[in-house]
Amino acid sequence: MKQLFILLFLMVFVGLSGQDKSTKEILFELDNCIKEKTVYENQKKEQIQELTGRLHSDGLTDDEKYELYLQLYHQYEAFKYDSAACYVGKSLQLAQKLNNPGLIFNTTIQAAYCCLSAGLFKETADIVQSVDSTALDSESRISLFAILSKLNYDMAECNAVEPYATDYWQQVAEYNRRTIALLGADSIRAMPFKVTMHRAQRNYSEAIAISQRMLTLNNMNERSYAMCIAGLGNLYLLRGDTLEALPCIAQAAIADIRAALKETTALCRLAEVLYTHNELDRAYAYAKLALEGANFYNARHRKLEVGKVLPIIDASRFNIIQHQNRQLMVFIVLILLLLVLLLGAITVVLKQMKGLKKARRLIQRQNNDLRQVNRKLREVDRIKDEYIGYFFSINSAYIDKIEDFQKLVNRKIIARQYDDLQKLFKGSDIQKERENMFSTFDRIFVKLFPDFVDRFNALFKPEDRTVLKSDEILTTEIRIFALIRLGVTENERIANFLNYSVNTINTYKTKVKNRSIVPNEQFEHKIMEIESVQVTA
Repeated sequence: MKQLFILLFLMVFVGLSGQDKSTKEILFELDNCIKEKTVYENQKKEQIQELTGRLHSDGLTDDEKYELYLQLYHQYEAFKYDSAACYVGKSLQLAQKLNNPGLIFNTTIQAAYCCLSAGLFKETADIVQSVDSTALDSESRISLFAILSKLNYDMAECNAVEPYATDYWQQVAEYNRRTIALLGADSIRAMPFKVTMHRAQRNYSEAIAISQRMLTLNNMNERSYAMCIAGLGNLYLLRGDTLEALPCIAQAAIADIRAALKETTALCRLAEVLYTHNELDRAYAYAKLALEGANFYNARHRKLEVGKVLPIIDASRFNIIQHQNRQLMVFIVLILLLLVLLLGAITVVLKQMKGLKKARRLIQRQNNDLRQVNRKLREVDRIKDEYIGYFFSINSAYIDKIEDFQKLVNRKIIARQYDDLQKLFKGSDIQKERENMFSTFDRIFVKLFPDFVDRFNALFKPEDRTVLKSDEILTTEIRIFALIRLGVTENERIANFLNYSVNTINTYKTKVKNRSIVPNEQFEHKIMEIESVQVTA
């Protein structure tokens, strides 16, 4: 019992700073422990099941049952209040049955701690007042003063209303002063009670100094260290040193989770500290976990503590989320504006591209037209060159003939050979000369348009196509449309060239068009599409 009460005081007032790890590493370790908390709780349940199984064994003595009840109480002590109260009650009944004053006292103090852990302050006071302090030895009086000190400590923290809070702290200081007097001021066992007394008197620096000296003793196991961590962190908080308090409280939370403790203040304190450092998400998560633990254990005063912290953190998170949402809306509006501008720019670019494509197509069409014109011009130039040469040759031949004929006529006139002149005029054959001219025209045209006759016949049914005789190059009908292909489209000029009347030319043209497979109005256009094969694009 003596060691238990000392550890309880260490849990409240003393701690381990954890200077060997950074705060970030400790918080990271805490988050990993939270992820594994179900594993630790299952381990706790397995230990409880083992003790419960032993309790149902046959042949157990009352002393053995008492010991198992007490072990089950300690398993549930900071895990689940209802079960802890059940087993401490059974332990007390069995101690009374055994009529052992020492066991009755120790179990009564345990029952008082059980009620205190659940926030049942009046019930705790009633249990403590039922103890006859006059008959207690020194060790039992130390235990009694410890529970009275803890009761006043918890009431002072939960009911911080003056003048009651001051009275509670004075009671805490007084009970610890009495305990120190019983133990001796220089006793190592007195150190945690000195810490408590200085805490009650607000001598935080002295309490921290004593706590740190205690840590150098190296006489505490892992469980003892775990209970010490939160106390030192609380002392740092009371002094306003949150940077020193943070790693202490975080390690206390880690120890609580690994021990599957539900009645604890470490996570709630840690949430408060992280809130002051604007770590709102972590603070909110830890506060929620602390509330879950308080609800599971059914610790009324812990629910109130977390209930004060959680709404404040949640409100801050809500405000930050609202602020972030407003910023997000601003960003969305800006993005939408940029998107509209981008769409506008894309629209302008697309219009310009469309205009460029249209201009490119127009330029391409114009280039094609220019190529067609150039091709036509080259074709016309070639035809012109051929026919200019042809007419120069014909005219030169005719001039030579006229000159020779003129000389012959002059000689006949000078010689007065008038009969010979008459015979000479009768011997000239104009029609043959015209036929020679047509033959020369036909040869030059076919030279320029080698496939003209085939392309011309393609415009008719097979039975209506023109079949040339062996001595023919072009027929009169084909010659008319050959002149049209050369650009001689006026009927009068065609008639003069072929020595026909205009009506005859019209008749020829109509007859040809009527038997064609091409509509009459398109026939001459098809003729103009026949190209000289020697003309390149």
